[in-house]
Amino acid sequence: MSALESSNEIFAEGDQLSNSNFQNESSSLVTTDTSSHSSLGASISTCDDVTSTTRKLSIRSEELSSSTDNIKLASKSKPKRSISLFTNSDTQGQLILHQRPKGTPERSQKEQKKRLREYEKMVEGSRKRDLERTVSMREKQDHREQEQEDLQKLWLEQILPQWSDKFIHSKRVQEAWWRGLPPKVRAEVWKLCVPNELNVTEDLYGIFLDHAKKKLQIHDSVFSQKVESETDVPLHLLQTLKGREDTLESIRFDIARTFPTLAIFNEGGPFYEPLHNLLGAYTCFRPDIGYVQGMSYLAALLILNLDEYDAFVCLANLLNKPILQTFYRVDDRRMNLFFLGFDKLLHSFFPKIAEKLNYVGITSNFYMLDWVFTLFSKPFDIEVVCRLWDVFFRDGELFIYRTALGILRMVQNEIFTLNEFVDLAQLFSKMTGKYNNHEFLFENISKINITMKQVDQAMRSAELELGKTVF
Repeated sequence: MSALESSNEIFAEGDQLSNSNFQNESSSLVTTDTSSHSSLGASISTCDDVTSTTRKLSIRSEELSSSTDNIKLASKSKPKRSISLFTNSDTQGQLILHQRPKGTPERSQKEQKKRLREYEKMVEGSRKRDLERTVSMREKQDHREQEQEDLQKLWLEQILPQWSDKFIHSKRVQEAWWRGLPPKVRAEVWKLCVPNELNVTEDLYGIFLDHAKKKLQIHDSVFSQKVESETDVPLHLLQTLKGREDTLESIRFDIARTFPTLAIFNEGGPFYEPLHNLLGAYTCFRPDIGYVQGMSYLAALLILNLDEYDAFVCLANLLNKPILQTFYRVDDRRMNLFFLGFDKLLHSFFPKIAEKLNYVGITSNFYMLDWVFTLFSKPFDIEVVCRLWDVFFRDGELFIYRTALGILRMVQNEIFTLNEFVDLAQLFSKMTGKYNNHEFLFENISKINITMKQVDQAMRSAELELGKTVF
């Protein structure tokens, strides 16, 4: 029975004793048995006894009530949240200044002063620590802002005006590039890194965009009708939907799943139409590739940093690079070679990680598929992805291997801790917490010293293992 329940029952007994003129105290103060109440009533003789008994019961109930308050205080596992900046100190201070229970000797003046000094010292210490944290955060923020300012000035006044293949490979420029491009120069640098080798003009973009819109109108007009088979569709309309241009309809559904937490690409959002235009035009520009799931992430990141036409030029030329061509053409033989080659690199750099993943049943194609298709856009937040793309445009295909190995190095503790396929799959699909921090990620990537020669050797070894030539 709790102290609170005992206290309530004692008050009930006191009332019954006073009203019934009971004589003697009950042998048990907390019992609720009705037979005990009857025996008490039979033994009462005088009003003085009743008064004495009631007084004792009242004193006892006060003691139990005080004990109950102490039990409640001690049983609290966590203090209530306070909007004060000094929540912990306030709670500790309340405990220091807390008065003693009734019925116990009061603190001496000396002890009271001592407790008060402890409380004031604690509050002052808390204020000092909070001030130090505030100053430290402000200093770090000021330092980051100043660093970005200096970096932006360096790019605008020195690097961009002297842009040349030799100059951008100098140590100073490479180090500045590794720190990430300032937002104000990112668009210009990306366009310089992905030149318009396909000679896509603005008029050409407009032609393919109009073509995409007409295709969608035809698709809607055909499939809005109730037709039982293809024979019910006019031949000239059916022929216009052949090839991979019929993937246009998939764009609508896929856009909503692109960076879903931002909601800016949802229908009605500010970037829905530009992204739809970009993907639709590319699908008609390259009907041999069409729209492939994952392409929306590439286009979305480009549309966030470039205007619509420049984003289209960059997307068209980016997807023309060999490694992305392999994936977006869904070339199974070359993709298998890539995965096997990466497995060999992983075994070479991190044999224990490779063994653990093989034991759980996770092969490189499981996580590398998304990472390459979206160029790491899917598992990370946009701020992290932008910095990854900055260096990808600098280093090219090699950075894909380096980043993938860096990610595995970064999450190796989780890999060795988790033993279930589902848990590891979730880890690779979306990076959260400290793993979604670009400083921590790049710290791990910087530890990966890999050359294109090592990649080529791994691919040749994979090619021999597959027993056939794929190039």
